[in-house]
Amino acid sequence: MTEPKYMKTIEAINDLSKPIHPIGANRLIPRLAVQPLGGRGVSGSEVLQKYVDDILSGKIIAGKMVIKSCERHNHMKTQEDIYFDADTADDFLAFSKTLIVSDSHHLYGSPFILLPWQMFVVGSMLCWRWKQDNGVVFKSGFGELSRGQGKSALVALIGVYLALRWPKTEVVMLANKKEQANIALSSAMNFLTEQPSQSYETTQVYSELRIADNGSSIKAIASALKSMDGMRARWYTLDEGHTYRDDIFQKVVSALPKSRDSQSFSISTAGGVEDGGLESIYYQQRRVAVDCLDNYNKLRTIFSYLANIDDDDAIEDEKNWLKSSPSLGHIISIQDYKRAFEGYESTGRLADWERYHCCRFSKLSTSWIEDAILDDVECDLNIEDFFGKPAFIGVDLSKSMDISSVAVMVWSDGIPHLFCEHWVPTRRTKYRSHAAKIEDWRKIPNINIVDTKTIDYDSIGEYLLYIMKNFKVKDESVGIDALGGVKFVTQNWEQDLKIPIIGIPQTITMLGPALITLETLIREQQIKIRRDPCLRHCINSVGLIEGVNGDRRPCKNTSSGQIDPVIATLQALIVAIEHGAMKKPSYQTADQINI
Repeated sequence: MTEPKYMKTIEAINDLSKPIHPIGANRLIPRLAVQPLGGRGVSGSEVLQKYVDDILSGKIIAGKMVIKSCERHNHMKTQEDIYFDADTADDFLAFSKTLIVSDSHHLYGSPFILLPWQMFVVGSMLCWRWKQDNGVVFKSGFGELSRGQGKSALVALIGVYLALRWPKTEVVMLANKKEQANIALSSAMNFLTEQPSQSYETTQVYSELRIADNGSSIKAIASALKSMDGMRARWYTLDEGHTYRDDIFQKVVSALPKSRDSQSFSISTAGGVEDGGLESIYYQQRRVAVDCLDNYNKLRTIFSYLANIDDDDAIEDEKNWLKSSPSLGHIISIQDYKRAFEGYESTGRLADWERYHCCRFSKLSTSWIEDAILDDVECDLNIEDFFGKPAFIGVDLSKSMDISSVAVMVWSDGIPHLFCEHWVPTRRTKYRSHAAKIEDWRKIPNINIVDTKTIDYDSIGEYLLYIMKNFKVKDESVGIDALGGVKFVTQNWEQDLKIPIIGIPQTITMLGPALITLETLIREQQIKIRRDPCLRHCINSVGLIEGVNGDRRPCKNTSSGQIDPVIATLQALIVAIEHGAMKKPSYQTADQINI
């Protein structure tokens, strides 16, 4: 039987990571000679370059983002205004070989092994320098890996190295909670005080390590904006950045120019819906980590190592796990990973597996209504076939970047028929979840792609007049957000165009029953929906919040993308219920209906 490719990858990782015994010298961190391995000396820069070569040749399995990062590394070697500081790369690797694993890990007491992917991250961040002033090229870095890959140990090691290598250096470990920041601080303390080769006199004062030999310090801080004032650190680690609620990224970036060598490095697993989804602070900042791999000349000071499985990868395929878990086979065995996957699968937690172990934003647990169910109610409908029938309308307007939608609900043969019209802006939407779909949507008649800076509210008003002309629209039959930010538009519609608007607060009490009613209509196939890829995309993006009595409503902050058409649809349904087109729901909470 042929050996699986991923096992060869694991062998390649372990082969490059055999301990190398250093020779000391008289300095705080000795410049260490590297002993021959396999008939030749192995340096840090050689380990790094072999990792790059193995990634690009396919010997080591990696995701698209890591491959791009390695391609960028080779491109940087051709640039005349920067150079790679091989001396520091060799020094860091040699220093790591003086250490043992000293935290609570099954490898406790073993020699610390700097894995090739870790050498790539360290070498990239610390060793690329400008020829003009020897300053670091990468001022900010982003790393994403699955759980259990040694992220905290790596950033602790970098912090310790910098604190020892440069006197009076300040290293800051940031996390959303101090308990998380203290994990890396504890690893740093172990690296400083529990080593057989040399320990350094270190005092811990609360969440700060003070190194007596040279006056450097390592601090753990909870990432509140007020705690960042006045900092001038050499190195900032932003641990599990996906959990941040304040924009700590910008606060740190603004502090970096204070020193030629100041750097920040965010290291995290993938974020989730509860963190704000793809519109969260973390994913807004993470965008530059994607962009810098597509345009080498635009974002030269940003480093990116995003070890995710790719979008089309199956999460149950074990060969894909190496893409997000480059330490697999060393820190954790493939057998343990298989058993862990079986546990997640058997307990219905595959969304957690996708996020934490495949390091990919998961929609498995956020899907409100599955595509297969939508398939049963979507069909080709011609709105003109329903002219003259009673219609109820919902409108959701955006100011600029969001989608604006009008939902028209028409009753025929006892069931509602839903028609949506959308206005989708293209400006400043590059990172929106629907950005890649816009060009395909241009071909759809009911999707209006807006290339101007603002939404053309006049065209939406004209569409509403078109609906009023061709359908029976009663007074107060156009539902719209009562507290929306474009009141001047709706006031003009009401006064000048005589559109019969009624304000609908977007509260749980108002939207909750309508949400369950709509879901019931769809699941029981008691509604027909005009085929609409924009509406489907937004239904797939819906994230829900729940009130104290069990009512649920869609929430933009917990959704993975735009949900404006869904809000418009709910408002149309609320208006229809209020006008007696269907019975009011006899339930008020989700647990009273079997969904």
